Amino acid sequence: MKDNQEFKFKVDRRGFLSRSACASMGLGSIVNTLAHLQLMDRAVANEVDFGANYKALVCIFLRGGCDQNYFFRPIGTHPQKAQYNSSRGIAKPDEAAINTAGTVLNPANAPAGQFGLHPNCVNMANMFNNGELAILQNVGTLAEPTTKAAYQSGEAILPVQLFSHSNQVQEWMATAAEKPFTSGWGGAVSSLINDTANPDGLASMLITAAGNNNFLVSPGGGPPQYTVTSSGALGLAGYASGYTNALDANGKYRNTPIGGRLQAFERIMNFTNDHILSEGYNEVVRRARASEGLIGEAITTATALQGTGAGQVNFTGNIPSTNIGNELRLIAQLIAGRKCLGNTRQIFFCDLGGFDNHASINNNLPARLAEVDAAVGGFNQTMKELEIADADFAYDDFTCFEMSDFNRTFTPNGTNAGSNGTDHAWGTHAWCFGGAVKNVHPGASNLYGLYPTLNPGGIDSVSGRGRYIPTTAVDQYAAVLAKWFGVASSDLATIFPNLPRFDDPFDPSTNLGFLDLT
Repeated sequence: MKDNQEFKFKVDRRGFLSRSACASMGLGSIVNTLAHLQLMDRAVANEVDFGANYKALVCIFLRGGCDQNYFFRPIGTHPQKAQYNSSRGIAKPDEAAINTAGTVLNPANAPAGQFGLHPNCVNMANMFNNGELAILQNVGTLAEPTTKAAYQSGEAILPVQLFSHSNQVQEWMATAAEKPFTSGWGGAVSSLINDTANPDGLASMLITAAGNNNFLVSPGGGPPQYTVTSSGALGLAGYASGYTNALDANGKYRNTPIGGRLQAFERIMNFTNDHILSEGYNEVVRRARASEGLIGEAITTATALQGTGAGQVNFTGNIPSTNIGNELRLIAQLIAGRKCLGNTRQIFFCDLGGFDNHASINNNLPARLAEVDAAVGGFNQTMKELEIADADFAYDDFTCFEMSDFNRTFTPNGTNAGSNGTDHAWGTHAWCFGGAVKNVHPGASNLYGLYPTLNPGGIDSVSGRGRYIPTTAVDQYAAVLAKWFGVASSDLATIFPNLPRFDDPFDPSTNLGFLDLT
């Protein structure tokens, strides 16, 4: 992090208007709208100053429950390798293929046993071995520390509807696993720090490239989540890209029914309405329209850096044009253009579906892992290039982390390994990457948490299928991320009310120190 520096930016008035759907309002109405939002003075007239103490938290959600037993497995000298090979009973990455692809995880630095990633995850293996990616073992939704005996006796306080996709997605994103949903922990973090961290913020600090989601739901009155598409801001429907059906090349309303419709809509939105609900609706639309211009300016700022030479950032070449790649590229561009948004703290969300693999695991999961690996590797490289191109940005200014519904059962649905898949399980393995990941961890490289005992019917599993009880709670995982992001230790229990039930994630004995918090 580059301390004690300040950077300034000045949005060009004409550029702001030309890149915003708000340009369609014409100068008079844009002034009225943005004055009402108190954005014009800061966004298009004055310089915006804020310290270079920037941090971005990026969430990648793998929808459907990614089979992390397939992604991450013991190999080599690991004492559980034989158990893995004999008990898995379903598609598993071949050890020879792992060695051939180079996805072995620092074997010389892991005397307790070697691990490898799926052969399609070469980028992530290289990042792990470079100290840029960490793996958190056997993490999942918990309301309290739980044993198999307490689970079977009914004495344990459990998350709601274990093994249900919708419930477990919500509980990974929520602030408490066993309570009715009120807010996501990303939204709760933003509500706690937004006023102090982003006093000059021009747009919401919560940006989703994958539609509205529970993770970014703030407690009442907190920052709203702002939705973008993989190509930029989400504009009004029915006017074509860039509002070209309603506006001419100079940004004037066309003398057509569509141009007249947009003009009438703009006028209605600019009226102050005495009815509280109507005015509230207008206010939301005004803010969304104003944010279009800010997002457009941020992307334009990033586009100016595009290139392959020294001091340039190859957004388009590094990150593939896939579903998750397009979302991560847009996030990378918004990080590059962060000064236009005025926030020193930003939380981003993206996701990828297709991980609900039952019988289709052999056909579908390898390609999904390859897609994730290519996008993650490209995003990571882009952040390194941005550090060189932008003196106000450092590689450790962002942390990207992964979540998914749950793991899959260790054993298959049936006896035919060629046609049966895995089912919904519980404890899983999660990963995160960025410059803040600790790259020195004695004994096991960047492996954190506790790997389960791979006995499908053993003490760590609540069924004979290998539904392993998490040994690390989502609350602990998220607390480390939140503290890195700037939440004070004394405020963590406000966000995660169950956190005091678990071992302190910042005590070295818990083995959860995967980020540098200094």
